[in-house]
Amino acid sequence: MNLQCGPKSLLDMARQQMGNSHPTVVIEQAAAYDRTLCRKPLSPTENLAGLRRRSFTPIVGCSPPAASSFRFQTTHPLRCSVTHSTSRFLVETLLPVGPITLRVATTPPGDPPLVLLHGVTRRWQSFLPVVADLATRHQLWCVDLRGHGGSSRGARYRTVDYVSDIVGLLREHIRQPAVVYGHSLGSMVAAGVAAEVPELVSALILEDPPFETMGSRIRQTRLHSYFAGVAGILRSGATPLELARDLAEVRMVDPVTNAVQRVADVRDPVFLKFTAQALAQLDPKVLEPIIAGEWLHGYDFHDLIPRIAAPTLVLRADPAVGGMLTEDDALWCREHLRDGTLLDYPGVPHLIHQARPKELATHVLGFLASLDQ
Repeated sequence: MNLQCGPKSLLDMARQQMGNSHPTVVIEQAAAYDRTLCRKPLSPTENLAGLRRRSFTPIVGCSPPAASSFRFQTTHPLRCSVTHSTSRFLVETLLPVGPITLRVATTPPGDPPLVLLHGVTRRWQSFLPVVADLATRHQLWCVDLRGHGGSSRGARYRTVDYVSDIVGLLREHIRQPAVVYGHSLGSMVAAGVAAEVPELVSALILEDPPFETMGSRIRQTRLHSYFAGVAGILRSGATPLELARDLAEVRMVDPVTNAVQRVADVRDPVFLKFTAQALAQLDPKVLEPIIAGEWLHGYDFHDLIPRIAAPTLVLRADPAVGGMLTEDDALWCREHLRDGTLLDYPGVPHLIHQARPKELATHVLGFLASLDQ
């Protein structure tokens, strides 16, 4: 049977089913078709136990992408390419870093490296809205953090544990100074990395770092009830569809006013589906230190920020609509960063790179271009 698993047909099928959905969702749907229609068994030499970095070519019958296409090419079990409009492509690999194996999606070598670190409960695909723009001048390293996505599970999930993994990635695999960009948890990890190995971080971008909002102050916010609710819906064998349905009903309680909102009241169906897919791959233990208030044990941003030597861009979402970087913490960062730039996004929620991808990419690329010698 000729399944015609070419990248064009996969995206056409996804667009037909998903209609006017966000491009991220269309690509995710195309990847789902890829899993079901284009599966091919691994040969013994491709067994994951080798943990060697490698890329896989499309199977016979898959149309090659056009020269101007964006090729999303994955490790097993996905074998076909999924195209998007840019001149770059991403190849997923598994990289051993100490006791952890990280799934990393990279663009071709040659440009200065830029490491992208997602927020808690998410995965590298969170950055799909901006990868095309950022890849115009950088080799991207899009990382699944430990316990997330396709990366292996860890013994602990405190912020300092994630920092150790990314330091290892820089030392063992990238091996040259890189721009490190993090969102939420990823931004706190990025700051810790920049303070620990300043010689390996050429520039730093922090998108709405929560700092103590997710630490000592978490019980003063709706976040505690949200993460407790998410922990309550995670169960072995749950499908993304089931998780999306349950996530919609998670209650978030404001501890000051006792006002209650469902996640579905503040998040659209696309967000629910995308997040549910990430939750299906999440180690439930990731949430334990957050709920227990132990997430920042051993991590003191008041100590880290003054030690950061790299030029730093801080992107702040609006706390009135879900931003997590408080005004006091933002001002403290601006005062204590050696070379810091603070940029506010009024009216924009925590996921700036998804709410305003083009605006954010323009700011990030402009900031990095300003550092060129």
